Amino acid sequence: MRSSSPSVATAVPPIEKPAEPAYAPIARLTLNGFRLWPAPGLQGTKLVDLSRRYFIVQHPDGMEQEVIIEIDPGLVGFVERASGRHLALDSSFWMWEAEHVLNNYLWIEGNVPPGGKLRITQIDRDDLQVATRWEGD
Repeated sequence: MRSSSPSVATAVPPIEKPAEPAYAPIARLTLNGFRLWPAPGLQGTKLVDLSRRYFIVQHPDGMEQEVIIEIDPGLVGFVERASGRHLALDSSFWMWEAEHVLNNYLWIEGNVPPGGKLRITQIDRDDLQVATRWEGD
């Protein structure tokens, strides 16, 4: 009689997967099919150039492109004088404003800004009212 012993399988080491972000970025969707979200890697990091905000824009056809929103430093002083609030360039208000301006541009123009850059040099009345009531920081 032959004894059968269970075969011992050699342990296969687990395959290491690259770390995935803890959460998927929350994307804003325009009515004409563009999606936009802050560029990855910026959450929780200190911005090197406080006057720039980086976004990824996904075109309606699925192509993705980085877009840089530049905030004119003179606008910060204008907002402070007009609103009576000091909202420095590192305030979360400016990230909100950059996203809002980019969203409007994509909706109105139906395309990304030329060269992937858009400079904010003025603020509309509604956004100034938001600045007056901003509690993000």
